[in-house]
Amino acid sequence: MNWQKNLADRLIIGLGGLFLFFPLLYPLPHKGLWIRGISIAAPDSLPRIIKVIEDLNITDVYVQMVVGGSSYYNSKILPRSEYLARHSNQDYSPADSLLGYCKKRNIRFHAWINALTVWSFYKKPDSLNHIFYKKPDWFLRDVFGRSMLDYSGYQWTDLGLEGLFIQPDNPFVADFLKEICLEIMEKYKLDGIHFDFFRYPGIYWGIGDSLKTSIFAGLEAENIRWLSLKRYPKLSLFNRWLVYNFYKFNKIREENLYHLARMLYQAIKKNRNILISFAVVADPAWARYQYAQNWWQWNNCYDYVISMAYTQDVGLFNDFLDFTYSRRPLTIMGIGLLWKGMEESAICERSLITQRRGRGFCYFDFASIDTMFDIGRLNCDTVICLFKDTTESATLANLFSESPPQRMVDSGKVFTKMDTDLDFFLFLASLSLNPEQDLRQLALTREKFLEYIHNDVCTFEYINNKIFTGLDNLIEPPGREIIYEFFPYEDNDTVKALEYAKTKKNLTKKLYIYPVSMAPFVSEVFSSNKGERKILHQRSGIYVFEIKRVKNGGRKMKANRVKKENLPIFRYWTIKERFDKFVKEDYGDK
Repeated sequence: MNWQKNLADRLIIGLGGLFLFFPLLYPLPHKGLWIRGISIAAPDSLPRIIKVIEDLNITDVYVQMVVGGSSYYNSKILPRSEYLARHSNQDYSPADSLLGYCKKRNIRFHAWINALTVWSFYKKPDSLNHIFYKKPDWFLRDVFGRSMLDYSGYQWTDLGLEGLFIQPDNPFVADFLKEICLEIMEKYKLDGIHFDFFRYPGIYWGIGDSLKTSIFAGLEAENIRWLSLKRYPKLSLFNRWLVYNFYKFNKIREENLYHLARMLYQAIKKNRNILISFAVVADPAWARYQYAQNWWQWNNCYDYVISMAYTQDVGLFNDFLDFTYSRRPLTIMGIGLLWKGMEESAICERSLITQRRGRGFCYFDFASIDTMFDIGRLNCDTVICLFKDTTESATLANLFSESPPQRMVDSGKVFTKMDTDLDFFLFLASLSLNPEQDLRQLALTREKFLEYIHNDVCTFEYINNKIFTGLDNLIEPPGREIIYEFFPYEDNDTVKALEYAKTKKNLTKKLYIYPVSMAPFVSEVFSSNKGERKILHQRSGIYVFEIKRVKNGGRKMKANRVKKENLPIFRYWTIKERFDKFVKEDYGDK
């Protein structure tokens, strides 16, 4: 119809952005809905779920059946969900009634499995059959060698984690996940299996606790917890060296996830030809760097992915579409309905998918739609969308400001394998939604950027071949002795916790701290003065601390005399001093 085309082509310039009027031009083949386990735990929730499915013309439901290492179905492998046990009878299986409804209405039913997160509560599981107790050796370890199983709830919360993860490269974990899938398939006539939390939790996990990974044990490693193509040239030489070494470890993590996904795909398809999908992180920088989830490079592992493009920024969502459809055109786009008032952005995002002739979308999730959103508004066919300008002005200052000494670059060429620099360049480029645009904003050509990367890689390979030997004698890092108190939010609301923190006179807990990564208030401690009292807000609560003693460090110690838990930070500090010496003294002026 001509009027539709005219409206679709119409541009209205508005203050602060571009408005586009999008009618829906054709029906989407996939309209999905994620349904969490807590939403189906009580039998009386089924009518509300069915109403939302019908009102939104949903074609595919993704029903959570495995979460937190427990089941929302009657399983012989997993303990019954504690939430389900509290809200229903023992013989109630949430999937049964909903699956029957879906079969009658030709709605595809996918079993949603949280694969690698197995617990996300402060208290320990009730069931002794939970893998929390039965398989303690399955849990991921960090660069200090600590198992996630040993973290307190406060610790993993302050680290920004969503729960406790198990090892993707453990063959017993692979068999465990395979058996769960086969059990669900035996019980139910599914249309698909949908994997979520199929990733690592961050850069500190799954790379081992060896001599080489101790370089991530120091406080400066916090500077590289996140990365993008545009951020790399602005880092110091030392931080770029950390990134380069992490990139090498991360390749192993990527392979671990890929091989696990491939094994599960083959095992499921061999049993029954149903759809296999993965929920994946939309932003490639977060997906690949933080989580080792380079899903756009996974081949023969899935029928499609659902990209969790949760944002109210329609311009950013459009960038996600550009990135995703250019690599995996069959991707389903996840639309997050997380807060009240997101109807407008959701309609715009759905309309963008339609304009691109996309395969479809999936709403997250039923509970938020049921309690916070106007379904009639969500079903609107047209909307005026505001596009923000997602490009940034060029930032030319401090790009590769710490370049390596040329003599070190030349010496490192003999240690550098062919195309290593190109591979690292491609890795960095993959951390961008639009590499060409980002390089233009940095006023760098591909050739110039690759030249910088070549010099970095040669230097880093030279350093790696020199710096990790002869570490029998270590240098003690500086330290701080503090007294402190902690006021958790779970016991008090934020206002009361802050009031307690402000009025607390005597601090009773004592701690000696080195400048380590992965600690909640270390950075603040090492930027404070002796005798100064400070209040620090964290995700889990409020810390109040005061420095009682300052120790400068520098003492040399035999490695076998250092406590095991302190060995990574002692190694880090020794290696850091060597690095500075290599760059500043051994090679002098550039």
